[in-house]
Amino acid sequence: MIRFFWRRYKLNIIKYVSKKFQQNIHKRFQQEFHQKHTDQEEPYITSTKSASRKTKKNHKVGEYVDFEEVE
Repeated sequence: MIRFFWRRYKLNIIKYVSKKFQQNIHKRFQQEFHQKHTDQEEPYITSTKSASRKTKKNHKVGEYVDFEEVE
């Protein structure tokens, strides 16, 4: 009985699943796109602030040590 339904409706099932998958991907893309652009309401002000913050940070990693080979 399952084989009968699968043979008869497999194209419709595959179309339905692919359509839902496509809608889901489109919805996620729209949400990410909308979220990305709403975070940047004032791009000139935020970019200036972030640039000034980046220049003020001074990360000291460590000292340079020159090793010599000992024989």
